[in-house]
Amino acid sequence: MNSILAIVSFALIALPQLVHSQCIASAGEDAIVCIEFFGHDQITLGGNPTAANGVPPYTYKWSCSYYFPNGTYPYDASYFLDNVRMANPTIRNIAPDSITFRIDVTDSIGQTCYDSINVRFTGFGWEDGERDGYMHQGDSIRLHHLLVGGIPPISYHWFTEVDSFNSSEPYPWVKPDTTTRYYLRAYDSTGCEGVDAFTVNVLTTGIFDAQRPISKSILYPNPLVDISILKIYGPNQKHQVFFYDVLGQLTHQIEMKENQTEISAEDFVSGLYYYNIYNKNIIISQGKMVAK
Repeated sequence: MNSILAIVSFALIALPQLVHSQCIASAGEDAIVCIEFFGHDQITLGGNPTAANGVPPYTYKWSCSYYFPNGTYPYDASYFLDNVRMANPTIRNIAPDSITFRIDVTDSIGQTCYDSINVRFTGFGWEDGERDGYMHQGDSIRLHHLLVGGIPPISYHWFTEVDSFNSSEPYPWVKPDTTTRYYLRAYDSTGCEGVDAFTVNVLTTGIFDAQRPISKSILYPNPLVDISILKIYGPNQKHQVFFYDVLGQLTHQIEMKENQTEISAEDFVSGLYYYNIYNKNIIISQGKMVAK
């Protein structure tokens, strides 16, 4: 009888472990994070569910060890994720290439399991340079963009809002009859998008020097956070300032009665803007502004 009771007792103790199989962890599918000028894709790690089998409840621990280029200090998962103890944390900080994250799961009876996921970061930025070109009527000019980054191959789509022009060349030749702004949408091999624009100023033969921007302007502070001052150097005259977004859409028009004016952040949503300053319908200065 005692031996039978011992066997029954053992079975009752061992049964939960026999019924519940080894836990299974899922870190989710490998992911791409597209980085944009003012942020990045909101990516959540982990599966649906992140843990299965075993004996719930589970505890979670995400980990990684990442060195930034030329860095000597390793960054762990707490820098990149909003909560390393969650089943499905969200990425809060980015890296310039890729990171492998590991999830370790422990169930209520101490069984452990793990999985990993590779997250690749990609996107476009801009190098310094001019986004304007000048040509006489009847001439041709090659469009130029300042996009850098992305994972090759890169596909390009140039277009305008005033005609049917489009091109898939990275630096196409154009021959507009009038001043035209060309827009670019670029896509890398993962589908991440970058945008840029280039203005071709068509000048009447013989007055090239008169139509080229001749006045220096400055916007400070830049980026625009609260109030910034836009100032143009030269004689005090009435000017018109036109602001455009990265897609070339006119967003604001401001009259400058003197050679400077205030720009308020309350009037702009976050983003990159270009501005042209006109005097008597002639562009006399140009620049760009970042609104936070």
